[in-house]
Amino acid sequence: LLKVEEMPAHGSSIEDLDERRWREYFADHLKHPEEELKDFLGLLAAHRFLVGESLPMRCSYAACALFGKSPQRILPQSGVRLTVYSGVEKDFSPRFDHVYDRPLVEYRGGLQASDPVEPALHNSIRLQEYISHERVFNRTRRRIWDYPEEAVQELIINALIHRDWTKQDLVRVVAYSDRLEVISPGALPNGLTVEDVQRGASRVRNTGMARVFSRYGYLESQGMGIRLKVIPLMREHNGCDPEFEATEQHFKVTLRKRKAEAEQLVQNPDQSEAVAS
Repeated sequence: LLKVEEMPAHGSSIEDLDERRWREYFADHLKHPEEELKDFLGLLAAHRFLVGESLPMRCSYAACALFGKSPQRILPQSGVRLTVYSGVEKDFSPRFDHVYDRPLVEYRGGLQASDPVEPALHNSIRLQEYISHERVFNRTRRRIWDYPEEAVQELIINALIHRDWTKQDLVRVVAYSDRLEVISPGALPNGLTVEDVQRGASRVRNTGMARVFSRYGYLESQGMGIRLKVIPLMREHNGCDPEFEATEQHFKVTLRKRKAEAEQLVQNPDQSEAVAS
């Protein structure tokens, strides 16, 4: 049974993959010795990163998203779009709107100044300045997060792993003055419901990508991140539960600011910039 993540990306080839990344994956995470890496076509095909019955083989959707030099060029739905609005509703002039077209796994071997270690996509999204603010405590500036940072990371990772690759939409992260939304394209997989997710149930749609994320240490909760991380962290940090919405088109999780802070920022939206300046 062909999985969507194993479908060939039209017009792609091994040249579209970042060799540093897939070599590091096989050598460091799967422990293949250098001698075995010489048969790199066989390795990539065995793990369904290259697919096809004849040469030239094509990159799978998973390979493009994980290791692609420029994933969106051959897989337009890959990546994350971050949009920031000043108020509580969408408008025609967002404060920030950018698509992050990056491979989903980091390269950890480039320690030279000319080739720095690149952070993973979920860490490199330019979120901090839009979902945190500075305050002065005893003449010391401290950065205060509007939402628990670990919960935000968990939601972005989940959105990337569990997304439906048949949908042409990007994973969306949308920040408003009172809330943050993380939207994953596609319905919940295999009959899963919101109530199931809240109870810690998990049915992985993209099992191959989940294995790769797990080997990089991105998946620590084994599918129970919402129950074990997101919900309790939001209760502790903001005094409220996350909100969930599941449709045939998307799965959306909404994190809300503490009510008092949200009201204060609505009254004075420039407060965080004033403190930081």
